[in-house]
Formats: sequence, C-alpha cells, structure tokens
Amino acid sequence: MRLSKRIDQQETDQNLLNNGNELSIAKTILHHMKESAILFNQKGNILFVNSTTKHEFADYWAQGRNLFQLMDTKSTAWLRSCVNIKKESEYLLKIQRDGKEDLLIEFSFVPLHFQDIFMLILKKGTAFDYAEQETIAHVFDKSVHGLIITNKFHKIVKANRFAEKLFQLHSQQDKDSFDLVKLIDQHVHSINTKRFKQQQGMYRPERLSISVIAFNDGYYEVSRAESIYQDYDLYVIRDVTGIVSILNQVDRNDTLKVVGQLAAGIAHEIRNPMTSLKGFIQLLEAALKNEHSMYFNVITSELQRIESIMTEFLMLAKPKDSKTIRFNLYDIIHDSVELMKPQAVMHDIELNMLSSSENAFIKGDPNRLKQVVINLIKNGIEAIEEKGIIQINIEQHQEQVVVLIRDNGCGISEDKLGKLNEPFYTTKEHGTGLGLPVSFKIIEEHGGYVDVKSTEGEGTEFSLTFPLDAD
Repeated sequence: MRLSKRIDQQETDQNLLNNGNELSIAKTILHHMKESAILFNQKGNILFVNSTTKHEFADYWAQGRNLFQLMDTKSTAWLRSCVNIKKESEYLLKIQRDGKEDLLIEFSFVPLHFQDIFMLILKKGTAFDYAEQETIAHVFDKSVHGLIITNKFHKIVKANRFAEKLFQLHSQQDKDSFDLVKLIDQHVHSINTKRFKQQQGMYRPERLSISVIAFNDGYYEVSRAESIYQDYDLYVIRDVTGIVSILNQVDRNDTLKVVGQLAAGIAHEIRNPMTSLKGFIQLLEAALKNEHSMYFNVITSELQRIESIMTEFLMLAKPKDSKTIRFNLYDIIHDSVELMKPQAVMHDIELNMLSSSENAFIKGDPNRLKQVVINLIKNGIEAIEEKGIIQINIEQHQEQVVVLIRDNGCGISEDKLGKLNEPFYTTKEHGTGLGLPVSFKIIEEHGGYVDVKSTEGEGTEFSLTFPLDAD
C-alpha cells in the first residue's frame, strides 16, 4: 500500500513538472545552467536534475529520490527550515569518504514561489579547494604590497590592510569617498620609473601604467592593471622609499664625480694666479692711500672668498686625508658653540647647548666635525631675521649619539628640503651651494646620517646621528 502511494506521488510530481508552464521554464533554465541544480517539492522529492548534476554526482541526486533522506540530520534541518520560510540561504555540507579526502558540498537554496517547487544549487569541492580560496583571500589581505581593486567608476571594491593603513581607509564610507586617481595626480613624482621598475617576467598586463607618488613622507610606486577582470582595475602599491633614496644618492655621487674631475683640472690653474695676486696686493698695501683702502679691503675679501670656495670645492670632490682618532663629541660641540656665541650675540640670537651626558665618544676627525657644527650654527644665524634662538641638544640612544641643532628662523619649504644635499644648490644670495653637501659628506664618512625637518615660518631642525665608540 505504501509503495503504491509512493509511486502515485512520484507520477503526480512528474505530471506537474511536465504539464506546468512555469515548471517547464524552470526546467529549461536548469538545463542550461553550468552549476549543478535540482528541482524538488515541499516533501523533499527530487523532480528534476540537470545534466551537470548527473555528471558531477552520478545517480546520487537522482530524480525520484528524496533529499531529506540523502542528507545528514543537520543539513536536513537546514533544508526543511528553508522550505518553511521560503528564503534564500546557503549551507556547507561535509561528507566523509573512506580512503578519500572529505567531500564538501555548498548548497544554495532558491525558492521559486510557485506550486511549492524549490531549487537547490550544488557546488562540489574538497577541503583543499575551500582552503585554497581562503588562502588566496589571506594572501590578498596580508600582502607586503598595497592591493586595491576598483570598478569602472573608480570606486574601491576591495582593499587590503597595507592600502587601508596607508590611505587611512578605516570604514566603508572612507572607501566610498576615496578617489585614488585624483590622489595619484596630486602626488605624482617626476622620477623616472624605468630606473627601478621590477622585471615583469613572462606575464605583463596589456594595459599597465606605472607612476610614483610622494605621500606621507615616503615614495610609492603605483602600478595600475586596467580591466584585470571585466571592468575591474587592480592597483599595486609598492613602497620604493629606499630605492628612491639610493637613486638620489647615485645622482649625487655622479655629480660629485663630475665635480672631482672639474676640481682636479681647474684647482691648479686658479690657485697659482691667486697666490700671485695675493702677493702683489700685499706689496701694494703699503703704497695705498687712505681713500683707496676700501678698494683694497674689497679685493682682499673677494680673494679670500674665492679661496674658501676652492677649498670647499676640493673637499667635496676629494676629501683631504685625515687621521681617525677617538674623541669626545661633547667637547667638539661645546667648543663650536663657544666659538660661535660672539657672532650669535651680534645678531641678537640666543645660542644654547643642553646635553644628557658629557661623555659621547666616537671615532673620526674632530676638526672636520667641528667644521660641520660651525657651518650648521652659521646657517641657523643667517636664517633668523630678528631676535631668535638656536638650541643644540646632545642625546644618547643605546649605541648612538644624536645631535639636534634647532633654530626658529624662516624655515625651508618642502620642495627645497630634498635639494639641500645637491652641490651648487643654494637659496642664499652669495652662497656657493657647497656648505651643506660638504657637511653631509663629512657626517657620512663618520658612519653617521642626517635628518632634516623644517616648517616655513617656524624654523629648521638638523638631526645628526653617529655611532658611539664603546672602547
């Protein structure tokens, strides 16, 4: 009796499927779907399976079988709940197989809203398949480079942690209002990207554009692969601050090389006539009358200026030999401050020195480092137009000593800060543009480095860092 009733029910279900126009449409849709799909009724009886289902699952989900009997308890409870509330839902089923990797089936429930017929879309995979997808998501999110995907309206669809932190994309609202194309245009840097671009290997997107932006005290290479998928673009943001710094150093070294070649060629030709001129001027000094003394002083001053320029010129090109000794940097700073105090007082400038310790021993040439400190103090004095302060602090941090020279002068604009180490670049009316490059070079020769911070109208701070000598 039960068997006869079951057969009658299956025949009724099949008649509904064959005769109903809406069901026929659903059947046609399933037939053309690439995904595995099943039509079933409220009691769980399978009414139709498409060819993909037969191919992927053989006869397991065969027409005439009952879904509630083919699924485990939890899956059945989920499916019954979906049937009752008639709302789209998803569920992941894990099936254990003897001697094989567990099978994972992702179910998507879709109510069709007619004659209590429902559709179940199946996606088969293994734990590795789903783990692979999760791995890809983690790789994207935790990549060492910034990754951003945008749509055809240039709106962010997805961004990883690097990009979110760099551009402060803390919320969805931040992402919706963020215009990456506009930011690139505003912060683009003029450096030639061909000098440091990575090799693309065998694969290179057809529509790839590369630019460098100066952003948040760093430099970033932004590569845009257009239409990486349909109308979506992929942006890869790479931190190239270190590379740009190296390239700038290479450029400076190239300039110094040219300077060295020039210096070697002209130093002899200039210094010989200068020696003769100075000698004859000194002979003429006794014969000069008082009304001509002003001209004599001007000539002598300009000759000294030429000699000073030549000295800096030669020092920049080829540093003079010096003996390396162990000395107390505190003493050098103190002596330089005392030497420059009279000049500071003449300009109504307060020159102060503060140190956390009177012992800061390093190795190098004390005379050349004194030249650096005097030059920086002199620059600070010239930068202060009226009454001001120059503060010098000496701080020790583990194995380093830091000298901070801070003034409250006119400051330096951001576009000029990056040029301070370029030979012959100067903002002074009578400057040579060699003082700071020479100072920076001396500091580098002592194993140190320089950091400059400045704000126009507020002042400038030079931070000199040297390695301490533990001996």
